[in-house]
Amino acid sequence: MKKILLLQITMLGFVYSIYAQADTSFNIWMWTTGSHVLHDGKRLENYGFTLGRGTPNIPGPVLRVKEGQKVKLEVRNQSQGAPHTIHLHGLDVDQANDGVPLTSWDIKHKETKDYNFVATHPGTYLYHCHVASVLHVQLGMYGSLIVEPKSKEAAPGYPYQRDFNLLLSEADKSWFDNKPKHATGDSVHAQFYIPKYEPDYFFVNGQSQHLIDSLIMGVSESVLLRLSNVGYYENQVRFPQGLTAKLMSSDGRPLPQKDVIDTLLISPGERYGVLLSPIGKTRGVIEIDYLHLFTREVIQTEKVPYGFDTTLSIQAVQNFKDIKIFPNPAKDFIRINYPVSENVVVTLVSASGQQYETKGTKMDDSMEFDIRHLPAGNYVMQLWVDNKLQGTRNVVKVE
Repeated sequence: MKKILLLQITMLGFVYSIYAQADTSFNIWMWTTGSHVLHDGKRLENYGFTLGRGTPNIPGPVLRVKEGQKVKLEVRNQSQGAPHTIHLHGLDVDQANDGVPLTSWDIKHKETKDYNFVATHPGTYLYHCHVASVLHVQLGMYGSLIVEPKSKEAAPGYPYQRDFNLLLSEADKSWFDNKPKHATGDSVHAQFYIPKYEPDYFFVNGQSQHLIDSLIMGVSESVLLRLSNVGYYENQVRFPQGLTAKLMSSDGRPLPQKDVIDTLLISPGERYGVLLSPIGKTRGVIEIDYLHLFTREVIQTEKVPYGFDTTLSIQAVQNFKDIKIFPNPAKDFIRINYPVSENVVVTLVSASGQQYETKGTKMDDSMEFDIRHLPAGNYVMQLWVDNKLQGTRNVVKVE
């Protein structure tokens, strides 16, 4: 009996044997019941991913792992009928863990399955659903996966102190308003009508215009900018004069020559690493053009502001990356799980530039802020501790 049992484990689990002890794992849930708030107050009823239970946003959560780690993605499909997979775009994984229908498994409604891989090469990668992928990706089933280098170098000999991840995409709202109706038991080969693609929203990390987060860095820091395109339009990234941008890597591999660039074209599915030299006490914007799929006409330009803060510490920004804001959107109060106990002040800046200041009330494990006095709309939240900027986040106030 023991021999038979061991043989069954070997036959059914040989793909997983080398991953028996994962160094890090993520509990990912897949949904078709999202509601993503846009810069103009409208919503996209999206598909998407969450870490544990939650409401999926666009894009999915950033997954960060360390070079050399064994990684497990424990994935549950809670998507009301649609089968899904996770394709690890650009990563070197075996065929069974690649998330491509026919050569890998799919995950049906209310099933949970694991993807396992070793994070061999540092770099910026994507993950997305590969079932009816033209539709499912457009509807929000994508995110960034970052393999951080052991040496904190953009390439050998090129250290950096901070990194920012910019995931570029678009959305055609008509696709969301008329998305297909999946039924439980649908095959991964189910066929759907693909409408004409005319995007009306152009995203940097899922937001546009005044809701795009600023890149705030120290005056003497070298910064690694991670740029990825998961949309269907080509992107043209334009760096302003005075900002030294050096192209370091392409699709997770260092380039043999590190050229200084002022423009970078990013086709769908591509990822690049760009090293920004210290900006000193300067401010500006990085412009991103969205080029039509066929004509290459510039359809939209989005702007990513950047600037400095002389009091900014690496630890403060690292802490801010881990902050959760809930609920968001919010009506009366918002809470943040800020990890320190100093005097915290939140400034909320409206789309028109008006500033509102509010002090937090310390709760058991979070800070609570009263926003009942604010008009409904979109805000940029700036969090200050002892008059030092810790970072910015987007907040939506609803009636």
